[in-house]
Amino acid sequence: MKSSDHNNIFPKQKPIEKIARLASFTEFNPRPVIEIDLEGNIMYENPSSVNIFSDLKKKGAKHKYLSGLPYIVKQLKKGKSSFSREIKFNNRWFRHFFYYMPDFNSIIVYGSDITDRKQADENLKESEKRYHMLFNSMNYGYALQEILYNKNGKPADYRFLDVNPAFEKLTKLKRKDVVGKTISQIPSTLSHSDSIKNRKNYDNVALTGKPLSFETYHKDLNKYFELYAYKPNENQIALIFSDITHRKKTEEEKNNFISIMSHELRNPLTPILANTQLINSMIAKQDNVDPAIRESVNIIERQSKNMAYLLDDILDVARLSRQKIKLKKKIKNICEIINHATQATMPLINNRRQKLSVVFKSNPMYAYVDPLRFEQIIVNLINNASKYTKTLGHIKVTSAIKQEKIIIKIQDDGVGMDAKKIDKIFELFSGSNKMVMGIGGLGIGLNIVKNLITMHQGSIEAKSEGKNKGSEFIVTIPAITKNYPARTIEPEKTKHTEELTESYSPLKILIVEDNEDIINTLSKILRQDGHDVKTTSNGLTAVTMARTFNPNIALVDIGIPGINGYKVAEAIKHRNIRLIALTGYGQKKDKQLSKKAGFQHHLTKPIDIDYLIKLINEKTPR
Repeated sequence: MKSSDHNNIFPKQKPIEKIARLASFTEFNPRPVIEIDLEGNIMYENPSSVNIFSDLKKKGAKHKYLSGLPYIVKQLKKGKSSFSREIKFNNRWFRHFFYYMPDFNSIIVYGSDITDRKQADENLKESEKRYHMLFNSMNYGYALQEILYNKNGKPADYRFLDVNPAFEKLTKLKRKDVVGKTISQIPSTLSHSDSIKNRKNYDNVALTGKPLSFETYHKDLNKYFELYAYKPNENQIALIFSDITHRKKTEEEKNNFISIMSHELRNPLTPILANTQLINSMIAKQDNVDPAIRESVNIIERQSKNMAYLLDDILDVARLSRQKIKLKKKIKNICEIINHATQATMPLINNRRQKLSVVFKSNPMYAYVDPLRFEQIIVNLINNASKYTKTLGHIKVTSAIKQEKIIIKIQDDGVGMDAKKIDKIFELFSGSNKMVMGIGGLGIGLNIVKNLITMHQGSIEAKSEGKNKGSEFIVTIPAITKNYPARTIEPEKTKHTEELTESYSPLKILIVEDNEDIINTLSKILRQDGHDVKTTSNGLTAVTMARTFNPNIALVDIGIPGINGYKVAEAIKHRNIRLIALTGYGQKKDKQLSKKAGFQHHLTKPIDIDYLIKLINEKTPR
């Protein structure tokens, strides 16, 4: 330091007073402080320096701690007030400050151990190196953006700060054309998709700070992306994304296969089930029928229906995996839903000669549910209990309200479960049922139950004390306990909401179907009821026959040669014909397409013959 600076530190003091003041400062300093002459001889060192550098006084300028001293002295003599540097000694890093004191022709060397800071710097550099290696080499696209807020503190836009090579590859945008610009300035970017939902997701992360995962389709690129957005700090948002187009196409192909498989399996089920119902109706009119024949027909009918239910479950699994099931929630009395569910399971319970008890500890109990889907939950759980309970066994359904929750318990005295493996019971296709209960099964029904309960903001728990000690499934959903308008509770509806009135006047019926067994079965049943029936397996022929035969009703399959069933309906709907679709496709979109084409009814195979007959015999306007 300059002489004038030194005088400012110790104003109006004699040299001896300055030395005393300096001595008191250095003596108790935990950092090493030494005074040397211009040749490097040690004139003074404080206790801290002695502890750290035991041989410093002996070696003087030759000590590594004072290496390069001639150059430093030269710089100080040129008029520099101080000199600083960093030096490594015995695996420790020190920062040196050299202060020149011309009045004493000496130099004060003040040292500070910066090893921890240097290590932190090295760790940071290494971390940044690894980060940049990952940033540049990973297959996931990455974009870091600055959040631009408006005057109300709401996110108005996002400015790109950095993107990685994978971003360029996935979006077809160059880094130089993106960084520094906002999303609104780049008309075709991953973040600025056609979906408003995409922007809302971004804004939600910016406002709440909560990370969010979502999928989007980019029309310009014809790609599906899976995105994960998060806030690394208050004013930035980061996006990690990957191309999932192949996965989405594979899922779509899988689901299409399941749908087609289900349709193909429903076709043979229709004539099987229809013929068993026909035989049963014929048996009912006779007195002397061998009981074994009656039982055999009942078994065929029952197992055909079970096959249809299994196909429904397979389709539900596919739809749940794609999040295609949308709940239609209403405020409903859960007791009524449980009653409907138990009635639906009674044929199975009676066949196995089991006892089913239902206990309502509170009634009514209201909840916000999809009545059809919640009934499906209870039916599946009771059927599951029946399946794993022996003949003459007991199944009990109990429901109650506790702490604003509706708790439904389904208990049985069946085969029980292995408590160590019970957490696997709701997994799909894992063989869990065999592993846990000792009986084979795909776990489809319980997997559907768990997913549907989760969609109702509820939970399900399975319990068992072990083998042959029965099982218990506990369903919990939020209850509605506050007052609400009575009009919000809708009256219960029957399975088929149409008001069916029997009228047995002979009708002209056209059957358009390419499965010969279905044609023969339906024709035989309808002709027995006195109806005039004509059939065809071709869509174009059906349009012609609608004009020449002039039927009251047309039963039309969708997947037929010539033109499909939708086009047949569109061509003949103006002729005042009641159009009934008979198809293996029963998803929501299929029913919407039927309605749009002009069908008044959509029946999914295998059809319930009794219901079809009632529907046909309903008073038909001409």
